Parts: sequence; structure tokens; C-alpha cells
Amino acid sequence: MKTLLTAMLLAPLFALHAADAPASLSKPMRNVVSLNGMWEIEQTKGGDAPPTHYTAKAPVPGLVDMAIPAFAEAGIEPARTFYWYRRSFSLNQPLPETALLKINKAKFSTTVYLNGQEIATHLPNYTPLTVDVRPYLKAENELVIRIGGRTGQNPALAVTGDAGETYRFLPGIYDDVSLILAGKPYMENVQVAPDINNQQVRVMVQGAGELAYRVLEAASGKEVATGTSSTNDFTIPLPGCKLWSPESPFLYSLELKTAGDCNTVKFGMREFRADSQTQRTMLNGKPYFLRGSNVVIFRFFEDADRGNLPWDRDWVRALFRSYKSLNWNSLRFHKGFPPEFWYEIADEEGMLIQDEWPNHKRTKITAEALEVEFREWIRERWNHPSVVIWDAANETWSAAAMEAVKRVRSTDLSRRPWDLGWNEPLSADDVTEYHLYMFNRFHIHGSMDEAGNPNGSAKDDGKVAALVAKADGNYFKTLMKMTHHRPYSHGPCAEDPLTTPGPKRSPVKEYPNPRIINEYGYLWLLRDGSPTYLTADIYERLFGETTADQRRHIYARYVTMQTEYWRATRDFAGVMQFCGLGSSRKAEGKQPMGATSDLFSDVKTLAYVPEFKQSFRMSFAPVIAVLDFWEEVVNAKQIESVKVVLLNDLAAVWEGPVTVRIEKEGSVVASKQMTTTIPPYGKTEESVALSVPLPKGKYRMVASLNWAGEPVDSVREFTVR
Repeated sequence: MKTLLTAMLLAPLFALHAADAPASLSKPMRNVVSLNGMWEIEQTKGGDAPPTHYTAKAPVPGLVDMAIPAFAEAGIEPARTFYWYRRSFSLNQPLPETALLKINKAKFSTTVYLNGQEIATHLPNYTPLTVDVRPYLKAENELVIRIGGRTGQNPALAVTGDAGETYRFLPGIYDDVSLILAGKPYMENVQVAPDINNQQVRVMVQGAGELAYRVLEAASGKEVATGTSSTNDFTIPLPGCKLWSPESPFLYSLELKTAGDCNTVKFGMREFRADSQTQRTMLNGKPYFLRGSNVVIFRFFEDADRGNLPWDRDWVRALFRSYKSLNWNSLRFHKGFPPEFWYEIADEEGMLIQDEWPNHKRTKITAEALEVEFREWIRERWNHPSVVIWDAANETWSAAAMEAVKRVRSTDLSRRPWDLGWNEPLSADDVTEYHLYMFNRFHIHGSMDEAGNPNGSAKDDGKVAALVAKADGNYFKTLMKMTHHRPYSHGPCAEDPLTTPGPKRSPVKEYPNPRIINEYGYLWLLRDGSPTYLTADIYERLFGETTADQRRHIYARYVTMQTEYWRATRDFAGVMQFCGLGSSRKAEGKQPMGATSDLFSDVKTLAYVPEFKQSFRMSFAPVIAVLDFWEEVVNAKQIESVKVVLLNDLAAVWEGPVTVRIEKEGSVVASKQMTTTIPPYGKTEESVALSVPLPKGKYRMVASLNWAGEPVDSVREFTVR
């Protein structure tokens, strides 16, 4: 006898999302039926047997901590813990020739039962499971999906995520579940590879016979191409096509129809390359500088204010628009993937994505198992114009990742570059990553537990205190000398007095490939302005007792300086701050304080800390004047001149006035204006004479220009003593 909840979940499947029949082929049909909604859910411990009854309900997609009533220990379960999701549905029409169940993403390890029979197990946690369910379907159906806790999965068989700074590894069916009903021939997969030089697209269809196609402008519906093909690999001319970019995210729709199926794929005409000769990334044949941040979705999953936000399309779209308001054009999806619709919104809003597999130094997966996961990953994402870099690993040397990439990279017809973590690039067409953290040298590093939290063994041996004394208030300039232009990924520099490079901390080689700094910043603050466990001792040691607003000013000041500094070197194709979305994790009960955080004061409303928004918007502007002045304490009483580095990330010449001024207590004590020209994608330098006596006191130096109708300032604060 069905429960009330089960009865509520009954749905007439064929009534949903019916596709139109093509004009040129006979009555094709594809219904993609969403099975999202409230499911029954139950937790079992210690065995494999399914529950005899269900006592809670939870949303799909979502995570198990959203169950009502709540489960204890969600995300920190014992090894033999399972969560069982159940729902019922009806079929009220004859079954078509193709019936597939697709679970976009679920973790950890997925087993599917339909009408009491176990029909599939899928170990990967970040890629879709698609299974033929036609032999098992009836008029009335019961679908059960079992997932486990992270500790119950064999790490050699599937990537389960990094334990470094995450506390709660929340299981759940965290992406869409759908039933795909179609005739035959059924199109299993479509890959669209733009060729902007020849103004055409290559289309490869898996599983189709003769087909008809139409290409339309996605927004207007205007038809731009139509035809038929008798092969599964063909090209469609698109003369005069409009290119896709973050500044103009123009999308096309490709409609494909066979005698028994139809499918629609959105794509953008864009090409993204890594050019090792110029050490630049190239978008549509022109240099393109990546300016952006990181989204750490699985850390955000454990955020106290997360709720249903990751599955709220309006919130996600507003999130992307808020990022663009900071002059960001790129994001790294760090250590894991959000729900698939995030990529659709990135396509529509215009954001370049470095898509990073959650592969870290603790990962023990074999190359054979990783190859399976990589193939599923690439196949799911390859039509998104927003996805421009495949990222195989983070902060690690991984032979398994190297081997898996060798085996799968040819499957991507668009030939996107790869980031291989700390591994050697496999091709001149790949990029290299840099994690240039500076202020961590002022943190007393001790050993950490599996969750990445200090275990009490940290000891101040005097080296940090000696470095602070040596800096004598010039913290940034002292750190700058340690990291300037050095080909190191996160490891120590030769001049670093705190550590000695060892076998696992040695500097990586310098390669000609384009370099991307996809992590930097440090000095993290929780959203209430308090430090994280990684930064508390730094704020205390360098700045003494501070208020939340004072710490926010310090963070904005120093991370802005880092942004300008790394951009001004022009040694890097991308500069991506860490991070734009993470968790603000307070220490509560057994839960330790978080290591990092993001820029929001209220993540639900996407309200940034005001000073963060202002300073980041200016330091990431595509045209900027950077003060090459890094002193924080000046003993001289007169500054003769200062160098200004002028950057232009755009394809057009920039010309206009640049003002440099020195202020004390709100009054201008020196000012100089000049008119200058910055060539496309260029960098120029100007020396500005500012010969003026400066009595003891606190000062601001500002270089200012105007871009897009707004002032863009580079600010330095210093003390004359």
C-alpha cells in the first residue's frame, strides 16, 4: 500500500517536455521527464540491507542534510552508512524503444534499484550515471537510489574529494534526475566543435543514423542553417557567424532529429588556446587575460547559510552577474563541480570556466579508474563555450592523472588546454598553474589532522618573529622579494627563511606554457570579519588588536596590492583570487573553524563587504594604472618620483589622462597629471616626478584614470617616520 508521500509523487510521464516532430523525418519523439522533487529518504548503518520503512523526506537535487526530519552526523558518517532515496511514478502510455534513467551527479557511490531489482552501480561521484531501464519499467514503478558516506568508498576506485580543509563531506543526489524516453535511432551524445576560422561547426553524433538539422540563434530563434546528413560526423557552414566571448556571450541552438529521436544542443562559436610562444591564452585568435576567482562548491555545501542556494537558478544567475560587476571574466570551479545548470548560466552570462577535477595529493585512484571518470566528465561538458580549460589536479604530482589525460584528451574535438597541477605540461598547448601565497610566511605552520586543522603541534621556533622584525613594517615588499617572478607552485622560494625545499616541496620547473595564478590572497576573513584559523595569528602578529572593519580594510588593501602586482608583471595569462565562493565556517561543537572564506557579508543576498567590492572592482579593471610603489614605511622625508605601470587588457588603444597624487588626512599635498596611451593588450611605464617634502605622518598615494565612465584607482598607504 502506497504511503501518502508516494501517492503525491505519482506523475504522468508522457505529459512532460514532449518534443516536436521534425518536418523532414517521421514522428521522432524524446521526452525528458524530470524526477526532481521531494523524495522519501532513510538512513541505515552497519549493513547493506534496504530500510523497511522511510521516516523522512528530502529534495532532489540536494544533500542529505536537507532531510526533514534531519539525520545525525550528516557528512561525518561512520563507514557503513547508507542513504536510501525512494519515489514512485506511473507510466500511462506504451513504452517507447528507448528508456534511460540519468542521474547527473550523486555522491558517494550510487546504486539504482527499480521495482525491487538492482540494475546499476556507479562509483564516480562527479559524473553522470545513465542506465537502460526499459526492461524493468512497469505501469507503476518504485525507484530507489542508494548512496553512501565518503568514508565507505574505496579511494583507489573513485575520487572522493580532498580532506584538506573540508569538514563535512555531505552525501546526496546533488544534481538532476531524469527519465529519457525516445524512439530509435537514439542519439546517445552530440559533440559540437566550432571552427571559427572556416566559419563552420563540426558535429559528431553518437548513435544516430540519417538525421535532419537546424541551427538557430538561441535568443531570437532566427534560423541560420538547415540540412540533412547521412553520416554521424559532418560539418555545418555558418557564414558570418557571431563569436562567443564573456563580453558578448552569443549562443546558437542546434536541433537534431532522427526517425525516432530529437535533441537540442546549445553552443557558442569560440576558440580558446594556450600560446606558448607569447605565453598568453588566446580567445578567438586574440590575447585574452583571465581576471577572476574560484568557486569552491563543496566547501560552500558545508556553509551554514547555504540552504537551497546552489539549486536556485535565480540566485546562481545573480551570483555570476555579481562576479562580472567586479570585472571578473573567469572562474575556476575548484575541487569539484556544481550542478550542470551552473554551466548553462555561465554560457549565457559569459564567464570562462577552468573546470577542476577534485584530484589532490591525497588521491589514490588508479589511472584506469580515473580514465573512466575523465571520459564521463569531458563528454558531459564539451559543448559548453564557457568551459575553456580542463584541470586534472590541484597542488599535486599525479602519475595517474597524467596517464588518464594522455588517454582522453583527443576525445575533445575543441582541443581545450589542460592544467595538470604540479605535473609537467604534456603539450605546448597546455597551461601551468601557480599558487603564489605570500602572507602564509607569517603564519606558524604546524602539522594538521585529516580535516586540515591544526592538531596542536605548531611551535613558534622564532623564525616567523625574525621575519616580522626583518620586515620592519614593510610586510608586502619583504614578501614580494621572496616570490617575485619565480616559477614556483605554492612551494617555498629559495630565499624563504622558513622552510627548506624537500622532495615534495621543491620548486617546479619553469615551462614556456602560459602561466595562470589561480590561487593567491591569503589573509582570509569569515563573513563577520573575524579571521580564519589560518590567519588569526597573522593579524595578531602584524597588526595587533583589530576590529572587524579594520581587518576588512587590511584584507582589501593587501589583496588588492597582490592583484595589481601580479597583473603588472605581465608574466601571467591569468590572475584568479581565492576565493569568490566558499564557506564561512565558525567553530561550533566538534566542528572546527574554517580555513578560507569568500568576499560576502551576506551570501544569501549576495551582498559583498563594501570595501571589498570597491577595491576588487578597480584592481581587476581591464584598464588600470598600477603604482609601482610598495613601501609601507618610508624613512626619507621626500619622494622624488614614482613609477606607474599602465595596463590595457583590451583590443583597442586606450588614451587619456592619468593623475598621481599624494594625500594626507584628506588633503592633497602633491599632484601630477599626464596624458598617456596604452596599446592594445599592452603595458607601458611612466615615471612621475613628485618632489615634495613629506613630514612625519600617514599618507595615501593614488594613481587614477577613467575607464568605462568610472574612476579606477591604485592606492598605497604608507607612513613617513
